[in-house]
Amino acid sequence: MMTKTTKFILALALQISVLVIVLVYKASISVGGTPVLLEIAPVDPRDPLRGDYVTFRYERISHFGGYMIKDDSIKQGDTVYVTLIKSNPYWKPVQLEKKKPNPKTLNNEKVFLKGKVIRSYIDKEGRGKDSSVDVRYGIEEYFIPEGTGQNINFLNKETAAMVAIDQDGNAVLKRLYVDNKPWP
Repeated sequence: MMTKTTKFILALALQISVLVIVLVYKASISVGGTPVLLEIAPVDPRDPLRGDYVTFRYERISHFGGYMIKDDSIKQGDTVYVTLIKSNPYWKPVQLEKKKPNPKTLNNEKVFLKGKVIRSYIDKEGRGKDSSVDVRYGIEEYFIPEGTGQNINFLNKETAAMVAIDQDGNAVLKRLYVDNKPWP
């Protein structure tokens, strides 16, 4: 029979184990993943409850339209994959599809990123020209040192995010760049 103390210690150990597993998983992507520079558009620098952070959307991979959508059965909630090719300085999307690309066909010039559809409109009558899909990847927020998010202004500045992507399309946000300099 377990005592209350034993149950408490087991529950605490389980919670700590889960946190350690998540941290190790994210660190392995960050260290072993392919570094990819993506163009971003910052949206919001502060939340009174969560502190200083930047929320943004990715310029070319958060919203897809027409010819980029390979699969006309994409709907809200679907897991999708966007194939990216290296193009100086930013990586650019080639296509969006539901089928996971074969990692063996990719290299240092081509990767894929896994995301979740948050909004989808597929125009089957117009052959897809008016279709659009919005995707989130779980790398849209970047927490910054406390107190530095107050007077942030990204207007008329070139902003980018360095992310690491593993073989399964999972990504970790590593760093932000403003006018080609690490920020903050």
